[in-house]
Amino acid sequence: MEEKELTRMIEGFFEATLTPEEERRLCSYLRNNDVPVTLLKDKELVLSLCNEPQECPAMPAGAAERLEAMLDEAQSQADKKRSTKSKKEPSILWYAATIAAACIAAAIVFHNSGTSTQVNDEILYEAYERDTYNTPQEAMQCMQAVLGDLKLSANNTQRNIQAVSAGLKQSTFIHYYFNR
Repeated sequence: MEEKELTRMIEGFFEATLTPEEERRLCSYLRNNDVPVTLLKDKELVLSLCNEPQECPAMPAGAAERLEAMLDEAQSQADKKRSTKSKKEPSILWYAATIAAACIAAAIVFHNSGTSTQVNDEILYEAYERDTYNTPQEAMQCMQAVLGDLKLSANNTQRNIQAVSAGLKQSTFIHYYFNR
């Protein structure tokens, strides 16, 4: 093989443009023939990469099942540790239910303002209309704080959903890999 052709094939090898047959031919040529001094380093590098792929030994019987059982056990231990360690944050539904209950209670109080409820001549409660804030700005600040808490809870829920999704993808990959 001429030096020009050999140089072209070595470059093709490094650029991964050679066909498998051309790669075998190049490797065979480099193993059995001398090359110019300028290509000696390339020859060593190509020959180190030309090793024929060796067949992987077969897994022992039952190894996949044992490995999967170990992974499942490790995952369940991690889930237990995470559930006992992590602080339970109220869900957005909890916040929504709390706000709804507060609104209903406020509506009842304001609807019955200045009246009392009596059962058997006994007064159960008296409701008086009163302003809970001195200025509209105070009321707005309180409402913004509540809405900020709702937004924070929604962001935490979104992060938790993303973490669960990533865990599902990883376990699906592991399951697929060992069940091929």
